[in-house]
Amino acid sequence: MAHNHTYDEHDLCFECDKPKPKSRAKDMQRCRARQKAKGLVEFRALVTPDQKLKLQALAKSLILES
Repeated sequence: MAHNHTYDEHDLCFECDKPKPKSRAKDMQRCRARQKAKGLVEFRALVTPDQKLKLQALAKSLILES
């Protein structure tokens, strides 16, 4: 029979020792915080297929320069 999970300070269920489920939103928040701490920023752009090829070439040249 199923039971209501009650978690301890280590996020483990008192009765069955299953870990507390992680929230996807919290995981993403931690991921963004780590990226921000590293000085990384997210960049999104809508481009045409031709522009995509040019952008890939530009990105490749920037990677090779560093």
